[in-house]
Amino acid sequence: MSADYRLLYSLDEIKDKINSLDSGFKIDIGKNLTSSFKGMKDELGAHFLLSFIFCVLVSFSLGILAGPLMAGWYIFIYRNEKREESGVGNLFAGFRHTLGFWIYEFLTTVPSIAFLFYMIHLEETGVLPNEAGALFGMLFIPIYFFSSALLMFTPFFILFARANVFQAMGLSVKLFFKSPMWCGLMYLVIFVIGWAGSSFCYIGMIFTLPIATMMNYRAFRDIFSEEERDKTEEILEHLI
Repeated sequence: MSADYRLLYSLDEIKDKINSLDSGFKIDIGKNLTSSFKGMKDELGAHFLLSFIFCVLVSFSLGILAGPLMAGWYIFIYRNEKREESGVGNLFAGFRHTLGFWIYEFLTTVPSIAFLFYMIHLEETGVLPNEAGALFGMLFIPIYFFSSALLMFTPFFILFARANVFQAMGLSVKLFFKSPMWCGLMYLVIFVIGWAGSSFCYIGMIFTLPIATMMNYRAFRDIFSEEERDKTEEILEHLI
């Protein structure tokens, strides 16, 4: 199976597109959710299988493989929507960008790692948290949510604009602040859907993860629409 996919935009085009967006541009969350659910339903078996493999491999790797596998899932969605040859094997196509996605995953999970070590320290010492520690515990979820929301578009700039991880994170932050309310609400819905799945012994993630993944991809796709590019686009194919 061919694992190539299109270079959708150059970095200069991405920057120009972000600069051209109106401040406070709206993301149609309802339409995104509806179309994402429909897209998942159309390929229900494939997405459930991808979700199962993803959850198993991420669990056994203690999260190390999460970034590259999610990148491969986005490639599957892209190729499937383009009616190009796609399959479960696409899940492993993201390993071409392993280092970039490891850095990205590490930076987005720094608050979680810090919180984990803090809780281990409290458990081992049996000491109640001081005021600073209590404040950190209270702020953990907001900090984690905000840092993840800022970087929610990073994977797509790595995959489809061939940006390095630091360029991609910078572009994601810039895009987020173009419309913080709508991007924040979009990520909140994705976050809640993912949390709902993980709260049920993680079994529910097999059902909710495909929707959350599809929503994240379609948020990017709707902002960086290919409709105009399709008329004159020079297709650059890269072997994964």
